[in-house]
Amino acid sequence: MPRSRKRRRVHLGEAMRKSGLDEYKAAETMAGLVDNLAKSDENKLLLDALKESFRILEPARTERASVAPDAPVKVQLVHCVPRPEREPIKGSKTERDQA
Repeated sequence: MPRSRKRRRVHLGEAMRKSGLDEYKAAETMAGLVDNLAKSDENKLLLDALKESFRILEPARTERASVAPDAPVKVQLVHCVPRPEREPIKGSKTERDQA
């Protein structure tokens, strides 16, 4: 039995790109799948395909995220609630001082 030549380990994404399946090909295939399912009565499969498509789509990058995605964000909380007006408690120190 001849020994098979061992291949070096690569990331799955790199191997898929070398075999011709890149992001554009996957996007075209997914778009074709959604188009075909939209024309059919397979609503459940269409919903699943659309949910998977939206899950894959990357969110829009904000200015903060493009600089440092894990950087802390400064937030300043302002709490301005006026204290209610109250009558002084009878027998309290402040009432005795006023008398």
